[in-house]
Amino acid sequence: MRPHILEAIRNHARSSPSKCALCDTSVRIDYCDLDRFSTRLGGRLRELGCEAGDRVVMVANRRAILVAAILGTFKAGCIHVPLDPRMPAARLEYILADIAPAVVITEEDLLDTVARHNSTRANILLVSDLEGLLAEERAQAGVEAATVPLPDLDAPAYCIYTSGSTGRPKGVLIDHRSIADFFDGTREIYDVRADSVCASFSPLNFDVYLMDMLFPLSEGARLHVYDDFAMPDLMFETIQVNGVTHFSAWGMMLGLLAQASEFNDALLPHLQTILTGTDVPDIKTVQRWMTKNTGVKVINAYGPTECTCAATRS
Repeated sequence: MRPHILEAIRNHARSSPSKCALCDTSVRIDYCDLDRFSTRLGGRLRELGCEAGDRVVMVANRRAILVAAILGTFKAGCIHVPLDPRMPAARLEYILADIAPAVVITEEDLLDTVARHNSTRANILLVSDLEGLLAEERAQAGVEAATVPLPDLDAPAYCIYTSGSTGRPKGVLIDHRSIADFFDGTREIYDVRADSVCASFSPLNFDVYLMDMLFPLSEGARLHVYDDFAMPDLMFETIQVNGVTHFSAWGMMLGLLAQASEFNDALLPHLQTILTGTDVPDIKTVQRWMTKNTGVKVINAYGPTECTCAATRS
């Protein structure tokens, strides 16, 4: 079994500190920043009273600093609980009451909604607070970074809520050992390496974040986190301009990307592997993507949340 994801990122921060780890349209976070910021956030969560095993809910739209915040939650020994910011109010209220979070990470536009349904009165951290922590850490760049003990592999890492189609939503706990084991299996299929350039178009609240966001970081790759608006031309431009080698998009999103105005005429000489799933991909769409470069591989993966993200592939 390879190192704990937090240990892997710490190693990347030491060996390639200035290499870009995460970016979106507004921020670039290198591996040194990623390691230091996540440590600082872990400390901030503990200052807010978080203890090992406490739940930290994330209700926010996709952006790079929030991926970094997941690692900070892990460093605090807390359980990451991602929720869809677009979920119905009754569902949000039920889950917040059920999970009883110590902290909720959200953004300014969602603050009123979260506060209205936050019956437990959890502490709230805004995206702007996270940006402030990142700026503070960058200002301390010459100071030796703190180190924190890694969470026990048998400790819970995250909790994903089911859709509730057979009743009320239920939280599924996944531990750090399961993540490490899953990454071991993923390496055999999803061929991300340190020189890979990855892109993610997946929502933060689906457990696929494990495979298309955290796994590339564990391998030392560069990850582009696409902002949370679905515009085919801009999404395709992310892949084209940044020389993306690996990206994930569920079936419908894969088709949406193929609607970009430049799609038919553009070749993607860097593209190697596409990860899809969730819904059934259209075979014609898959075939169109496979013409973008010689030897493009498309992986159709699926698995219930209880099996740590994915259990089958074709």
